[in-house]
This record gives sequence, C-alpha cells and structure tokens, in this order.
Amino acid sequence: MNALEGKIALVTGGSRSLGLSIAQTLVEQGAHVIITARNQSALTDAAKILGEKCLPLQMDIRNPASVKEGFAMVEKTFGRLDILVNNAAVGCIHRIDEASDADLHAQVETNLLGVIYAIREAVPLMRRAGGGDIISISSESVRLPFPMLSVYAATKAAIECLATGLRDELRPDKIRIATLRCGNIAENSGFGDNWSDEVKAAAFALWSSTGHLAFAGQPVPQGLVAQALANMLCLAPSGGADLVEIRGR
Repeated sequence: MNALEGKIALVTGGSRSLGLSIAQTLVEQGAHVIITARNQSALTDAAKILGEKCLPLQMDIRNPASVKEGFAMVEKTFGRLDILVNNAAVGCIHRIDEASDADLHAQVETNLLGVIYAIREAVPLMRRAGGGDIISISSESVRLPFPMLSVYAATKAAIECLATGLRDELRPDKIRIATLRCGNIAENSGFGDNWSDEVKAAAFALWSSTGHLAFAGQPVPQGLVAQALANMLCLAPSGGADLVEIRGR
C-alpha cells in the first residue's frame, strides 16, 4: 500500500509547474488530489495527466468567497480534507517606487492572503477528520531577498511566520503545520512569464553585481521538491519537520 493511500489532498496552483508535479507525486503515493487554479482550461489539461484520482476545481485563491465555495465543494465531495499544500504564488519584478497597485495586490493577495484564506477553510475540515497536514511552499529568498523581488520575498517570509504561530495553535487539533522552502526551480515554472525583457535585463544585471545570482546556486528539479514534500507528509504522526529547505548547490 502506498504511504498516502486514501488521503484527501488539495494543492493550490496545481494545474502547472511545481504544483502539478506535487499533485502527481501525491497521486502516485495513493492520495486523491484536488487541484485548484483560476484557469479552467489548464485545470482540465492537468486532470487528464493526473487521472481518475484528481478533481480539478476552479478557484481564485485571492477571493475569499471563491475559496470558501471551493472548500465547501471539497466537503460535499469527500467529507474531509487530510492535506493542504499552499503552492499558488505570484512574483512581480519591480523597483519599489515603480511598483503598480496591481502588482502589489497580486503578490500580497495570492502569496499571503490566499494562504490564510485556504488555511482558514481547511482547519474545520481537518479538525472534524481528527487531524491533518498543512504545508506551505516558501522561497530561499527569505534568507537573502533579491532586489526588485523584495515584496515577493516579504510575502514568503510572512507565511513562514504564520506557520510558526499556527503550530502551537493547531497542535491540540493534531494538525501539523510545516514549510517547504525551495530554491530556483529547474524546469520552466512560469514564475517570470509576465516580466518584460527590459525590466528582466535590469534585474539580472543588478543581481549579478550584488552576488544574488551566485547565492541562488543550481536549479532544483520539480520532482525533487515534490518528493521532499511527500516525504514530509509520510513522517509518523508524532513527528514532523517544521521547516525543510531544498536548494541547488
């Protein structure tokens, strides 16, 4: 029997890149996986890859009403939730004095508020199920924030702080809280798809001069990150890993 056989897991941003790799690894370990995203077409394509143990669920993590509706569907379909993976994230590259309201809202609402909304809805389902696991994906940039990505790094630092506070709060409910801090992803993650060539060139020149590119190290394969997350979930109920960092060397 696979280690996560019969578990019900939800992966935000699960239709592509790292989220899809995580979802695929959890399915291979025996879990039923709900993947969420805003793009229905991407969800449909991902579900074809993941097979019958996948439920694609259109949900806007930035919208609390959409999140509430999505988790209500999870409860109606499965009656419980065992695993929540907060993976959805947005990174916008900009100098702080040139940051648009839209870029600031997108990062804070997706990377921080979205995580909070999801955890808020997941906890009652996990409590009724007798416990669960919540893992949020963070970034190595919390240790050395990259210039022009400082708002992104700040949101990731915030979810690590959130996790630290929630551990003691939710321990009596047998809900484990953990953070997986990962480095630059090897495969195309879509992280910088909306960055303009001009701003990207300026950022890379700055990162090279400040040494941030050297700090980043070698890219990490998505599959390796996904397997690390699965390993965290397979730890004995009495154990746990509060924070795991995986990065290239």
